[in-house]
Amino acid sequence: MRRVPILLCVLVGAMLLAPAAPAVAAPITGAPAPFLESGGFVVAGPFYTFTMAHGGLEALGQPITGELHDAELGVPVQYFTYARLERHLDGIRLTRLGSRAVAGRESEPAFQWRGPDTALEGGRRYVPESGHTLGGAFGWYHAQHGAVALLGHPISEEFAEPRPGGTPILVQYFERARLEYDPEVHTVRRAPLGAWLAAQLVPPELRAPAGTPQPLASATLTYRPGLGSSHNLELAAARLHGAVVEPGQQLAFLGSIGPISAAAGYRPGQAVVDGQIVEGEVGGGICSVATLLYRAAWVGGLPVVERRGHSRWLTAFADAPGLDAAVALPGPDLRIHNDTGARLFVAAVAGGGRATVTLWGLPDGRRVELAPPLMVTQGGTLTVTTARTVRGASEALQRLERVTTRYRLAGPSPVRITRVGRPGW
Repeated sequence: MRRVPILLCVLVGAMLLAPAAPAVAAPITGAPAPFLESGGFVVAGPFYTFTMAHGGLEALGQPITGELHDAELGVPVQYFTYARLERHLDGIRLTRLGSRAVAGRESEPAFQWRGPDTALEGGRRYVPESGHTLGGAFGWYHAQHGAVALLGHPISEEFAEPRPGGTPILVQYFERARLEYDPEVHTVRRAPLGAWLAAQLVPPELRAPAGTPQPLASATLTYRPGLGSSHNLELAAARLHGAVVEPGQQLAFLGSIGPISAAAGYRPGQAVVDGQIVEGEVGGGICSVATLLYRAAWVGGLPVVERRGHSRWLTAFADAPGLDAAVALPGPDLRIHNDTGARLFVAAVAGGGRATVTLWGLPDGRRVELAPPLMVTQGGTLTVTTARTVRGASEALQRLERVTTRYRLAGPSPVRITRVGRPGW
């Protein structure tokens, strides 16, 4: 039998569910957005992680496209005012915009390679990696604004470059940037080379804002901090946070959080194995995060491609019967499908005894109606049937679904049929 990690008695309190926006009067408040949004453009996933680790939008400029596919490189890219990010298999790279902007000018005096015996003026230094010198205001700006990591090495000397219809301006080119010195205000500024390249390569329709994502559905639980299972819950939430589901694609929970092992940072916790509660299972507790994702997808009207309930009835999830999800390596897994027509972003946060999963995206007008769960107890088995109706923006029926989950009870019980009120509202 497969081993199924699940957070058990460390949970206290109840799950709180928020359905898709059209089904409730109050706005959803859940986990914070796992992306940056500016001017209708979203920076998400690895691009978001890189941006936040390298000075944010102040360093890269405003996003001027969403994530696009570059046919020449065969990788996803995103344009910013000053930069372009490329997502390769080995990580995020910055396009060498400065080098690209001066292609063909290598024979000009300012761009010619200088040897290490070049005479240096006061305060300047020789950069052997690129055969040029750096100092003064440009040297200060380079050091204060990302240095080689963001701007690259200098590929020219300082020189006066003509401007169309204006006086020449002092500039210096770097592998990924062009710096300009404004003598009127004694300030160095960075040329908008990202916007320059986007104007050449990106069609106008792809430079139009796509809209601002909103929280579509959310689920919350409370738990008791400080235990191994609680640690695992918090770690799994942190690794799920920021997952992006493209339109028409699926999200696999286990694939999103990565390996589940002691080497990956997980600790022993409580688990359900063959219907019995056991101690010491590494990763015990992660099913609570899977359950939150399942509940958010269920009330948000998203198709659920794969889901298995727990083999044992757990009072920790009794507030919303039938809406739990068991996961274990190599399976079962939880898989949800994005049929919204726009990118879907998963926000997952856990700390201080409270965990929340929120799905962010562009509302498509769908409305979700949840039926009260039907619970049938007979002998040592509890059977729970949950149902939902999903309607489109025109009120046309999209899906009518019923899901039956059977649980093993701690002991035999007489036959009993129960309907409980709608969970969480």
